[in-house]
Amino acid sequence: MACHKYVAYYYNNLDKIFPWRCDMPAKMHPKYKFRVRTAADLKELDAHGTPLFPCACYDGAVKDYFTGQIPWHWHEELELFLVTEGKARVQLDTGSVVLNSGECILLNTNAMHSIRQAPRTLCRFRSMVFHPALIGGRPEGVIHQRYVLPVLNCAALRFIVFSPMVPWQAVCLEHFQEAFHACEAGGFGFEFRVRDALSRLWRRLVENLQDDLIFYRGGDSGQAARLKAMLDYIHAHYSEHITLPDIAAAANISERECCRCFEKTIGMAPVAYVVNYRICAAAVMLEETDLPITTVAERAGFNSPSYFSKVFRRQLNCSPKEYRDRSQTIC
Repeated sequence: MACHKYVAYYYNNLDKIFPWRCDMPAKMHPKYKFRVRTAADLKELDAHGTPLFPCACYDGAVKDYFTGQIPWHWHEELELFLVTEGKARVQLDTGSVVLNSGECILLNTNAMHSIRQAPRTLCRFRSMVFHPALIGGRPEGVIHQRYVLPVLNCAALRFIVFSPMVPWQAVCLEHFQEAFHACEAGGFGFEFRVRDALSRLWRRLVENLQDDLIFYRGGDSGQAARLKAMLDYIHAHYSEHITLPDIAAAANISERECCRCFEKTIGMAPVAYVVNYRICAAAVMLEETDLPITTVAERAGFNSPSYFSKVFRRQLNCSPKEYRDRSQTIC
């Protein structure tokens, strides 16, 4: 089944797949708002593609999503997000980036992100979400080990922006469009065309990032495992009181090594990452619940509502109340 048909089937049968979601529309149409379902740790629950072909393509507008933006979430798949009209602000747990029309971002696996359109603009996009195995093959194979895993394990590469003004990136954009059109068109053998185009994009990517990936290709899987253990701990316990010793203990390393690991890979201190993640979680609660702001602050791990509001404004350029009001107005 072609990806666009799969997505249409998904939205046209929401009442069968999720009977409890009676508020969702019966037909897929641009005027409807779509929701990204997430678990407590903000991991996306919905599958992309099928188990036999884990890849899906999407063509739409950011405003079509519930609350008028693509909310905070993360997933194990890779995602390519191309802006075809307007501007988009991609917010990550480590910062933000603005994409102009024609620019594309590759979101690495497990990268927390949300996407909204720039003020007074309509942002349309094309995106592809696919499992790394689609291009890497078997985990023990040379393609995955030598060319895919180094990127997945490189926490410093949580995202990569492709600009049509950079020659090698422009070629990557051509490969993306080729993969997208093949996925959208479907037909016999479309899976080959999609995988081939994405593989050529990936080869061009690693060819131009060799210097950044040498350290990781050297096989420092220990550092990647330590970082994953610490991030998993934060994602599971962000609502609790977390200290630097707690984070370091999750990977059985010293506090100094913990800080060094975060600074070298993510580019920020461990405690700063915790605060950023808590703001992500709070934003989701403000969008999807009617909980008092003080309760949202507490459940996100902030003991002081005033400090929560201060950090929230610094991170998202508005107060928690303004953020909630804006979301409700859009809906």
